[in-house]
Amino acid sequence: MRRAADVLRELPRHPRLLPALWAVLLLACLSRMLSHSIAASDKRDLRVLGGWDENHYYAWARSAVVDGDARFRNDFEFLASLRGVPLLSDTFRRALDTVPDTPTGHFPNKYGVGNALLGAPGLLVARAAVLAYGEDRVHPFATIYLVGYRASLIVVAFLGLAAAVRLLGELGHSRGVGAASVALVFLGTPLGYYIWYNHDMAHAGGFTLLTLLLLASVRWRGALRADGRSWMALAAAMGVLLALAAMARFPNAIAAVFPFALAVGEWLGAPMEFRRRILVRSVVSCLAAAGCAVAAAVPQLLAWKVVYGEYLLYSYTGERFRAWPSNAPLVLAGARNSLFLWSPLWLLALGALAQPVRRDAGVLAGLAALFAGFLWLYGSWEFYWLGTSFGMRGFVDISAVAMVGAASLVERTRGPLPGRRLLAAAVALSILWSLWMVGAYRAEVQRGGEPFAGRALVTEAADIADQWWKDVRGIPPFHARRYPLFTPRSLGEDSRGPD
Repeated sequence: MRRAADVLRELPRHPRLLPALWAVLLLACLSRMLSHSIAASDKRDLRVLGGWDENHYYAWARSAVVDGDARFRNDFEFLASLRGVPLLSDTFRRALDTVPDTPTGHFPNKYGVGNALLGAPGLLVARAAVLAYGEDRVHPFATIYLVGYRASLIVVAFLGLAAAVRLLGELGHSRGVGAASVALVFLGTPLGYYIWYNHDMAHAGGFTLLTLLLLASVRWRGALRADGRSWMALAAAMGVLLALAAMARFPNAIAAVFPFALAVGEWLGAPMEFRRRILVRSVVSCLAAAGCAVAAAVPQLLAWKVVYGEYLLYSYTGERFRAWPSNAPLVLAGARNSLFLWSPLWLLALGALAQPVRRDAGVLAGLAALFAGFLWLYGSWEFYWLGTSFGMRGFVDISAVAMVGAASLVERTRGPLPGRRLLAAAVALSILWSLWMVGAYRAEVQRGGEPFAGRALVTEAADIADQWWKDVRGIPPFHARRYPLFTPRSLGEDSRGPD
């Protein structure tokens, strides 16, 4: 345990290793994704995404780039016809039989288009490669499309990690402390899982966009008193980022409370001669950000218009939210996917959150309001545990909040403060626990959405350890037999048939 604490304290002492480590991890994540995407199966000859949400996000992108429309029925009919994936195919088969079309004759897709926009660059590259290779020879759901889409999402996620280090730098932390803090949250919370294993969900992209929003907001706050017009450009960027984050996952719109809290804190703490300037610039910034947000949200408005026949609507019809967040205690510490039970580092980070911003009431208020807003939303939702997910995934998008608290933990383990070794040991244990839960989840010892596995996490330790060995071994070399990237149309047809 002492060795783990010493390693934790030494992390910030080598900031020059950060770019190289970042690049190595990015390449390793891309390599793992490619290995997984082309891994051959005896049950089918085409790799597909698993999960309901993931395929709806992907359908927005694939339909637009490959089919040139927003009709998802052919996507879901293909998934329903696959053999070898009974849970996935049966789910979409039932949906096709029971879910009515929208007024415009489309199969509904209630999810935002933000993840599709983030994955589109890689998908467009894949599409260009297919056209050069010969479109008539390639299956419309070829592996190359999936690889391009996933690669784009992974790159976006790693850009978010780099932006988080910059954000912590703006808040007064050294580059080394920032790197160590980001690494701790990556390993000790579901953020790492949704970047490394399940980047097909919208959480990694949402994390990047919200981290960039927080970074732009902090810089905007610093420009409110200064001469020049950089505050206008930053306000415009904030509006665009907020719209993109909300399109990735609609709850991310709550992040608007952060720049508002910064502006209020800046106005309250400013000398009288600056207050009028701050007030005027804040109001103008709000209007500029709102206008840019509406402009950036045009893809979502058009998508809703095409699919549903309306520019504005509530697409989650039938899912109930209460006015009072009665499920908030369960979100934090309940038996199903709770935040602190699956990720105790969140508890430590929140406890230390005030220290790095103790002289900055605006940042503290903004981060507190952001966390409270997410807690209120998910606590008021009847479906608060968010299904078969790894941990409380709703908070992955605001992982930057935990990173600010983690920076305080890192600094406290470096100084001569009493109990620093005990604190470092607690952080190390929380990370080991989170990694153990990853293995348990992937080994299906702990099933997502089900009550806490408890004793099984110990009695089935061999299965969990074996799963971790398989995961480590799965990063190259690649599988002996692989799917072709340019999946032939005839090969793709072999994937259809009864389960």
